Amino acid sequence: MPGVTADGVGVGRWLQRQRQHIVWHGLKTGQRERLGALGVAPLPPQEHGRRPSLHGDRPAAEQ
Repeated sequence: MPGVTADGVGVGRWLQRQRQHIVWHGLKTGQRERLGALGVAPLPPQEHGRRPSLHGDRPAAEQ
């Protein structure tokens, strides 16, 4: 969703972050249920050797 914001936050970037395995499991049960009801599911866990980025799709080393 390029260019779509809510309260100044990019919706696409926010959604991408919520789906990250480490972030998803940090959400409360009710938050995961509400996202699931909208069709949002977590991404699979990252493979060893690559730390998940908390800022979108950039590798952690670029932050």
